[in-house]
Amino acid sequence: MVNPESIQRFIQGAGAWSWLAYLCIVTFMVMGPLPSSIVVVIGGYLFHPILVIALTALGEALGATGNFIIGRKIGRNILMEYVPKIKKLVRKYGYYINKKTIFFLSIFPVGTSNITGYLSGMSGILFKDYITSWIFGVTCLNIVLAFLGHSAKIENYTLTVVIIIIGIGIIMLLRKYLKKNQGVQI
Repeated sequence: MVNPESIQRFIQGAGAWSWLAYLCIVTFMVMGPLPSSIVVVIGGYLFHPILVIALTALGEALGATGNFIIGRKIGRNILMEYVPKIKKLVRKYGYYINKKTIFFLSIFPVGTSNITGYLSGMSGILFKDYITSWIFGVTCLNIVLAFLGHSAKIENYTLTVVIIIIGIGIIMLLRKYLKKNQGVQI
């Protein structure tokens, strides 16, 4: 279980290097089976939201790249080669790993980043398509989370409610847009 107080103490304990501690935690959370969402809220509380958004985008990019490389090098070259069931599953469902799927998986704050990266690496998707879809989606989510953390710091509950409503509105608009343009890839 992720303990937010421990994460906050660790980041603050790094002093002038707290931004680097934050970046490392985000990167490792993305590569691990844990969602980085709670860390982004903590970051929004500790730092300026714009800095958090930039650091989180960098950490997400580093972690997502690592996951993709693991999937491409280990998953594709070893697992698919020696475990026929995995090869069969990737061939059967790899078609569904596309820019739209990656985008949707990235905007939901559940621990899918590593699995999405591994599967993307094993599928035929290009790295640039994977990483741009992932970063675009996760940045949409992280903007909302960073400002939620910041609104908690300044104890502005009206701002918190407005941010939540905006986040829900963005998700609804994206869903409506994508439903209308099903053939369009993000």
